[in-house]
Order: sequence, then structure tokens, then C-alpha cells
Amino acid sequence: MKKVFSLGLLIAVMMLTVFTSCEKNKNNQNNGNQSGNEDINKTSFDIEVSNILAGNAEIKVIPSDKDVKYYVYAMPKAKYDVESKKKPELGIFAFDKSWYTMVADHSQGDVTWQKLMEKEMNKGDKSFDLYNYEYFPRPNTEYVFYCYGTDFKGNDDDKPTTKIFTKTFTTTDTVKSDNKITVVVPTDSIEGGASATITTTNNDTYFVGIGKKTFVDFYKSSKKFNFIDMAYKMVYDIYIENAAYTIEFFSGNRTITPEGRFSCPAGEYYLVYFPFNRKTGIGGKVEAIPFRVKNKK
Repeated sequence: MKKVFSLGLLIAVMMLTVFTSCEKNKNNQNNGNQSGNEDINKTSFDIEVSNILAGNAEIKVIPSDKDVKYYVYAMPKAKYDVESKKKPELGIFAFDKSWYTMVADHSQGDVTWQKLMEKEMNKGDKSFDLYNYEYFPRPNTEYVFYCYGTDFKGNDDDKPTTKIFTKTFTTTDTVKSDNKITVVVPTDSIEGGASATITTTNNDTYFVGIGKKTFVDFYKSSKKFNFIDMAYKMVYDIYIENAAYTIEFFSGNRTITPEGRFSCPAGEYYLVYFPFNRKTGIGGKVEAIPFRVKNKK
């Protein structure tokens, strides 16, 4: 399950995280590493990682027992290290259980955390993409992919039936784009949202979005964050706010009109754009052009 359901639910998750601290645990993250109780199912999982890029990696899981159901997920190693030390007796499973328990508690009908997790189980040899779990991986960053077998009985003390297997790897640097993007925004105030003419020198994909002036100015002046952080946040926010978990990246010449995600109320904004490829990351400088939206007549 993608651990993002809706903006409202995300806010609920954040509040629960701040005030209740539900967590995961499991200590060992080294390649081929395992952790768990000694008297559990002896099924093993071989995790192979290939085609590692700045924004993705291809992962294959090969269980020794093809009939065992298993769960998989991935996250930055820094997060895994923190979460996996909170409940050593359960490992990272505690984090997974807390997530699905929260979702079940906010669902209607006879929904349990076990039923939700069951929908995400796998069997046999399977292939996965990192960006299905970490939607927009950062370049030059360590990630942990993990898996474990399960056979839930519907009891609250249900837990993995195998050890937890992990694989740690590091994404690569970004691939720079040769695309020269030129954006022309009207100097006068615009009604209804953003308006712009975009020309490019090749068909490499790029991102265009709107940021409020206060939002962009924060990243301009921040000593902790930069425009790269802002760019990833903008892409991520648009992605999760779409019910289908999709986002449109442009290619070639385009004309932006004040419609859809380019519509906005009166105020001051920036049109933010940069070369972007889902697999190879941000391919150039993040640019921001100011513009003003006026009230409709």
C-alpha cells in the first residue's frame, strides 16, 4: 500500500506522529541482513537491486518458499535506522502495524489492520520499483528495502512469520539535461491564474508549477533548505493531492493558461520550473519567475 491516502489523512498521520509516536523497529540493515525471533519460519528472501538511478531502483525479491505470503516496503536508511530502534522486539514491523492500525481506525466498516496489510501481500518472485514506495527518491541517498513473511490470524499480537530481510543501497547522482527552457510570463497582472509561453531546445521532460510568494521566499531565505528541497516538495505535493497518484511532466513547447492546477486566486506567486525526469532526478537549475494574479472582473 502506498503510505499516502489523501491530504486530510496525511494531516491526521502527521498529528498522530507528533503526539503519539507510533514506530517501527528492526536493527540490522546491511545487505543480505536479517533480524527477528529465532524460532520462526526459516523461509529466506533474496533481495536483488539493479538499475540504480538518482530517482529509482529496480528490486527483485526471490523467496525460498514460493507459497509464503510476504510484505515489502522501502524508505530512506536514516528513517529506517530511527524507526527500527523503537520496538526492538518487533522491528520495522511495529512501524508497519502502527500505520495500518491508524488507517483502520479511520476507516468505515469492519476494517482491521490485518485486512489492510493482507491486500498488500505478495507471493513468489516479484519485482518492484523504489519510487512505488518512496515516491520521489533523492539522489546520493541511502535507502533500505525490506521484506518479511506473514500469516495473520486476526489477533492483535499477529507478527511476521519469518525474519526481516533488508537490502541497503545508494541512489546515484542526477543526470543533467541539455534542455534549455525559456519561460515568458506576462508583465501585467493576470486574471484567474498563471499564464506563460514555454519554449525548449529538446524533448527532455520538465516540471512547471505555481508557488505562493511566501512559500518560495521561505526557501529563498532559508539556511536549512534550498530550491532543490522546494522542487521536490512541489512535485510530491501535487502527486499525492491527485487521487490517481499521477503528475504531468511537460515535454517540448507549451502554453500555460490559468486552468486546472495553474488556476489560483488573486495574489502574488512564482512560476517555478526545472528539468525533471522521474528516474534520473532534477536535471538543471530550479528557476522561479514572479507574477501577480488579479481579481476577475
